[in-house]
Amino acid sequence: MKNLNHVLLYDVDNDAESRLIFLIALAAGITVVRSSQPHGASLERENGALELVRASRKTDVWTVELPGLATENQLRRHGLNVIIIDHHTYSGLDRVHDEHGNRKKSSLEQFLALAEITDDDLRAWGFDPRLVLGIGVMDDRYTKGLRSEGFAPEEVRRVLAYRELLDRQITPEYDLITKTSRLVWKNRRKQLGYIICTSTSNLRVSYAIGNRSIEDALEEHPIIIADRGGRQVYVNNISLDLIPKLETAFAGHRTFTYGSGRCWGIDNDVTDLPNISIEEILTTLTQA
Repeated sequence: MKNLNHVLLYDVDNDAESRLIFLIALAAGITVVRSSQPHGASLERENGALELVRASRKTDVWTVELPGLATENQLRRHGLNVIIIDHHTYSGLDRVHDEHGNRKKSSLEQFLALAEITDDDLRAWGFDPRLVLGIGVMDDRYTKGLRSEGFAPEEVRRVLAYRELLDRQITPEYDLITKTSRLVWKNRRKQLGYIICTSTSNLRVSYAIGNRSIEDALEEHPIIIADRGGRQVYVNNISLDLIPKLETAFAGHRTFTYGSGRCWGIDNDVTDLPNISIEEILTTLTQA
């Protein structure tokens, strides 16, 4: 590992991948600011971000999945070197591709490469390098990615178990979410080739529904999930050519991509525009 005394890591802590980045950074002795924002986090909503960074007296800031152009530029104007660690798009803001147009790997994989953290480093700090890699691959490329990286079935099961352990650390309602997601998954329906899941719970269950789909070997099937009564809608496992159609149809809304660019979501909570429903999304996906 290289010397990172000049670096402040500004990390979200809202899923297994970001929690593992946080734990590894602490083990490595990296100075970390932990954001308490849930999914949909933004650097613009980090109150006092500039003051925190300047108080750290670091010269470099690495942000993990905290998009926010205005605050990023503000930090740069104060002479700070801002490095973006991300692998998503947000309403047209592309954090998936590098300057050469190549698709980036997961945030965890990017972090390890930037910090030059080796497998020997991870072992010395008590981490299993294979499980660490698995968490990064799983976050970006799911079980299909694990298989393409050569993970045997038993290794996949170990990664999923480790992912649950990490999720439980940051999700007090984990068991209730699991129970709710099982009910939502049981009541799923099929429409026009898509599995449709609808949850009216205030709990965020979309992530857990993904786990249910893995249990039934349907994780690569196209799935639409209306979470929290449709406040957020997620579309998983669609072809790349459908993403621009969705982006064009719902321009002005807060949208994002994930899952190697084959998954798309819309956050109806963020704007004052009318909520976009499953039916509207399904129409866009299936129209010629």
